[in-house]
Amino acid sequence: MAIEQKKLKNGEKRYRASVYHLGDRIKGDWHKLNNQAKYDEAVLTKELSEGLFVKKTSKLFSEITEDYFSLIAPRNMNETNLYNEWSLYQKHIAPTFGSRKITSIKPIEIQKWLATKEKTYANSYVVRMCLIMNKVFKQAQSWEFMKFNPMDRVDKPKIKYKRFDTWTKKEITKFLNQAEGYHSYIVFWLAINTGMRLGEILGLHWSDINFHEKYIDLTEGLDRRTGKRTSLKTKASERYIYLSKSQINILKEHKVSQTIDTEIVCASKVGSYMMHRNVRRAMETICKKSGVKKIRFHDLRHTHATLLSQIEKNPRIVQERLGHADVRMTLDVYTHVQDTSHKQSANSFSDFLTKK
Repeated sequence: MAIEQKKLKNGEKRYRASVYHLGDRIKGDWHKLNNQAKYDEAVLTKELSEGLFVKKTSKLFSEITEDYFSLIAPRNMNETNLYNEWSLYQKHIAPTFGSRKITSIKPIEIQKWLATKEKTYANSYVVRMCLIMNKVFKQAQSWEFMKFNPMDRVDKPKIKYKRFDTWTKKEITKFLNQAEGYHSYIVFWLAINTGMRLGEILGLHWSDINFHEKYIDLTEGLDRRTGKRTSLKTKASERYIYLSKSQINILKEHKVSQTIDTEIVCASKVGSYMMHRNVRRAMETICKKSGVKKIRFHDLRHTHATLLSQIEKNPRIVQERLGHADVRMTLDVYTHVQDTSHKQSANSFSDFLTKK
């Protein structure tokens, strides 16, 4: 063990730790003070003896990111998400951090970068940037290229869930009555009755429906970009959606009524997959004709979840039916429903105490 010393051109001195271990010389960073180098020496000695030392890498952030996207990401996300995250990385992260050594990136630099992004882009978009950065740094830690994840010391933006509109039972009835004459009727019916996402509905095959046990075995969805069936974005999205006897009967009737032999539940008139944009266009037209307020297609999922939350007090049931990865996501999105339930509980308790 030793403290190395060097003199700069201006006469100032710099110090660094130098620790000999198993035939190799491990050196610390240069410091202005000898005491700082001694502290490094103590830390290095402890880490080396306990097997916790991680040798600094010269790898660039872009090199680790490329390895992550080629080796790890494909195992944990579908093709669409993989494409979207890689595109986001190339557009927003690579220009700032790609050419930097990964160990040189400091939390304060990431914090300042985030601050500029938050001024321009939506909260959800910036949150996705943070998630990608965190996954890359975390993987670098796992591969022992760095000791600390700088994202752990960054004040990351919290997810701000968008406000969404829902329909009442009366509005649902008016809409579906008007939609009956449209080829896409079954798409809207499934969204309202199951809470499935549009891609999940459009990619649904008859083989995914167990008519005897009355459930949908959901494992794939239609990729809007490629027009092909692909795995769902998370493992939590793969789920069983149970149906009532009357709901199963409606699907049986729809299958019989299909004028073309196809495996696709929500097939186009020629038996192919329906297009996302055509369904949304039809929904806008039906809203106008039925006189119900215009909402997004995804709000049909919120409508289903909101109504279900009012009758199902166990949030985990709602979570699993929607395919949320974490019950906290369900609670965060549908807080207003929980608030209503709490108010009802308060009133009921008050009535109980004051009742003679």
